[in-house]
Amino acid sequence: PGAFFVGAKWGVNGMAYAWLLAIPLVFALRLPGTMRSVGVRPRDLFAAAWSPFAAAGIMYLVVGASRMAVGGIGDFVRLVMLIGIGAGTYCAVVALIDRRALSDVTRFAGALRR
Repeated sequence: PGAFFVGAKWGVNGMAYAWLLAIPLVFALRLPGTMRSVGVRPRDLFAAAWSPFAAAGIMYLVVGASRMAVGGIGDFVRLVMLIGIGAGTYCAVVALIDRRALSDVTRFAGALRR
């Protein structure tokens, strides 16, 4: 709340910067205690998070490159194409590096349709 109070002085951009700075800081400060209380070791957290993190990074790069490549079409069509490219890239990367995580993603997507 303090960061948002300070950031509000500079409007929307100030709020965005407050979020950008405060959330990682609060996360970093709270993570060790939270992990201790639920019995998760740092190695376990890394093992669970590395494939989604890698897939998100690769997806970011592919969507960024695709965005430059499809610049001459309408905004709505480009948005739909980039969403499809991003989702397809994410699922393909997860399928290549972690089958268990892919089943989690497909279960999540199935739950969204209901």
